[in-house]
Amino acid sequence: MLANLVFGMLGFAYLYPYWAQTQPVDYWIDLFPSTNAEAVISLVYTIGTVVTLLALVCVGGTNHYTRRIIGGLGTQVLVLAALPITALVSESTGRCGVVIACTILIAIATSFLDSSVIGVASLFPRGAMEHVQLGIGVSGLFAAIFRVVSKAVFAPSDVAPSTTAYFFVGSCTVAVAIVAFLYLLRLPLAQRCIHANKQDAFEFRLLRKIWRNEALVILSYATTLAVPPSAISAIQSFQFPYLNDNTWRPLILLTLNAVMEVVGDTSLDTAAI
Repeated sequence: MLANLVFGMLGFAYLYPYWAQTQPVDYWIDLFPSTNAEAVISLVYTIGTVVTLLALVCVGGTNHYTRRIIGGLGTQVLVLAALPITALVSESTGRCGVVIACTILIAIATSFLDSSVIGVASLFPRGAMEHVQLGIGVSGLFAAIFRVVSKAVFAPSDVAPSTTAYFFVGSCTVAVAIVAFLYLLRLPLAQRCIHANKQDAFEFRLLRKIWRNEALVILSYATTLAVPPSAISAIQSFQFPYLNDNTWRPLILLTLNAVMEVVGDTSLDTAAI
């Protein structure tokens, strides 16, 4: 079904920018040789998403799915396209400010997309939610593969050009998701599912009924995110030190981590079935 394919693309696109930021380790090392930039990105992103999600819940109001999804994806497209500007800033403080600002924007956009994409999928027949989760699962893997390919096709010294191409491909990928979502809105199925269901605001009294499930979700996310990508990419190789020098080591580790994450998600889905 075309609708399920679109939801898979939405799930892939809305989390992809975060993974795209954590993958070009060699690029961040060139720009910030004395700082673990991936750790800063992960920390700022986590704080930004948590604060934004709490604000959205506290403020409440009707969830305008279309505005949030198009606005969130559009913001991510612009930020990914603007990230290569970081290399043009001469001062380290200025470069750090650009990266942090871009990370905050991606975190805010992702928070708006998080509830909206899943909320829209819940209005559709069975299969939509599963495809969203599938897209989320493979987004990190494809981000890792894209980075490996972009690094391999350029000369070792062309870190900035390869990363610029990498971010450009990511920006175009998210842009395709916007087009796909606009196409989804024109389908008769979408007209029935979205417009036939009232978009209500969140009610705090529901927490008394679902707090156990929410606690399990929080625990699951906390344990999953306890080891950020920066902790993995920082592991050095003693048997093959040349992999540390050419910065292939962190890319290999991040790619293996992404592969095993997909394997784990698939195994859990199979076991549940």
